[in-house]
Amino acid sequence: MATKIPIHAVALLAAACCLASCGKEPASPDSVAEAEPTTGDTYHVRGRITELPDESSPFSALRIHHEPIPDFKDREGTVRSYDDGSTGMRAMIMEFPLGPGESLDGFGVGDAVAFDLTVTWGSPPYFVTNLVKLDAGTRLLIDVPPADDEPVEQTGD
Repeated sequence: MATKIPIHAVALLAAACCLASCGKEPASPDSVAEAEPTTGDTYHVRGRITELPDESSPFSALRIHHEPIPDFKDREGTVRSYDDGSTGMRAMIMEFPLGPGESLDGFGVGDAVAFDLTVTWGSPPYFVTNLVKLDAGTRLLIDVPPADDEPVEQTGD
């Protein structure tokens, strides 16, 4: 059974979003170039491309299902710990802006990739550099678990 949301609640939410974004300039490819790559942290990450930007779809973007980033620090510089013993940032699908000079030429949905994730907490708060395609047979920690006799390479950068 579908839950009905009152129209006035939707209108209030839309107005709040508009007010929250007032005075903020939208992120553009030029804003990435203005971020200082030496500020913040850089993490070497692996993942699999789940979506590529499509000019005909305004909501499309580079989305990557990335492996866990165990040493990821939040804005306060703290590495989060979870009840299950994991730390940092868990594996998830995220939208990633490209850093200066990066190109998606030659990449496709489903490609295993490695990249540097630079986190500046500026505008944008993070971006991808050094994006490279991994071998077609590369197994990632986010893939279906391997058989007992098939090792999975982990990154510990």
